[in-house]
Amino acid sequence: MPETHYPVSWNAVAQANNRIAHPAMEWGSLVGSWDLESQPGLWDSPPDTGRLPVPTTQALSRILKRCSWADRVMYALWNGYGGIEIENADVIELPNRSMFVITGSIDDAAEPFGIPGRTANLWWASDQQWCAATDIDLMTTYVGASAHCIQAIVDSHALEALPVASDQRVTWDADTINPLPDPPGGYPSSL
Repeated sequence: MPETHYPVSWNAVAQANNRIAHPAMEWGSLVGSWDLESQPGLWDSPPDTGRLPVPTTQALSRILKRCSWADRVMYALWNGYGGIEIENADVIELPNRSMFVITGSIDDAAEPFGIPGRTANLWWASDQQWCAATDIDLMTTYVGASAHCIQAIVDSHALEALPVASDQRVTWDADTINPLPDPPGGYPSSL
């Protein structure tokens, strides 16, 4: 059995599939299908949806800590995850997303809710210098911050990050460079 390298970068997956890594790349376009569960010898499972891996969260939080003077961070978690109740949390209503919100330190980013492996869907500095979002339906995380902070993220060897335009579409068919696969389940088959 060939050795599987995990975790693997999206850039490596793009190269292995003769695709192009770029800011609007989508996983389905890189691997040719939204239903592919693995590529033996390359990756074992697709990226998590709705959560940033803990080691990546830790690397990102170290950079974000340098981009703000705030000592408090707001962490939000979708309250639609089955069986999760966060005591003493406020609830905010976003379009189609009711979320538990707690306050903590940037050092809490890996497990702000005390649930192993469960990072926040949305977190931001109390001084509003940055905001990170991993929507429940996405395999990617977006960070809004100053140009200096974004450059630090992009330049980090611990993160795989690309700058995106503020009008970047975040849809299954946003990749306009690589071939589009069939849409994920639940989406119409024609654009």
